[in-house]
Amino acid sequence: ILPGKTGYIYLALLVAMVAGRAVWGAVMYAFMGFDLSRFGFTAFFAGAVANALPGIVLQLVIIPVAVMLIEKTGLIRRNRNNLG
Repeated sequence: ILPGKTGYIYLALLVAMVAGRAVWGAVMYAFMGFDLSRFGFTAFFAGAVANALPGIVLQLVIIPVAVMLIEKTGLIRRNRNNLG
């Protein structure tokens, strides 16, 4: 959906990461019986951000570079006619 510019790789990645963490938080909250005393914001932050920080950094570094390299080789092509 996003235009085929390099900066939008990061935007798409950040949106996907935030959405994934939101879904993870909702599922964990449901598994804990919808009880904030068992799975509150502190537990969510610890699991979704603090413990995941190394993986978040690696994703922000490796995935955009990998996408750009794969596009450069011609293995995949983004539709550059989308909205931009």
